[in-house]
Amino acid sequence: MNAQKNYVLLLFVLTTIGGAVLAWNQYRELVDLRTAALKPEEGSDLRKRIADLERANRDLSAQLAAQRTADAARAKTVASAEGVAMPEARPAGAAAVINHRWLRRPSSIRIKDR
Repeated sequence: MNAQKNYVLLLFVLTTIGGAVLAWNQYRELVDLRTAALKPEEGSDLRKRIADLERANRDLSAQLAAQRTADAARAKTVASAEGVAMPEARPAGAAAVINHRWLRRPSSIRIKDR
């Protein structure tokens, strides 16, 4: 009995995934057709705006990275002038989230009144 339920469930999952893939492909084709249906001058204007926005995004990302590097260098210079050792940079992401969650656990909080 369980084997039949498993086969039916597997068939349902596979058809759902297949339907999702088919719908995504049709959506992508629809987007391509809509883009092709635009008047040539509208399409070229949109493509030019997209290219300009992508270029501006790259420039701003580069400026932000340069600013972060300059800030880190400035902090190291100040810390070395004051004789303070700078801690190594920690990766922001999953490790930081896990560490943050660990710090918020009641078992990791020490009560200073005792």
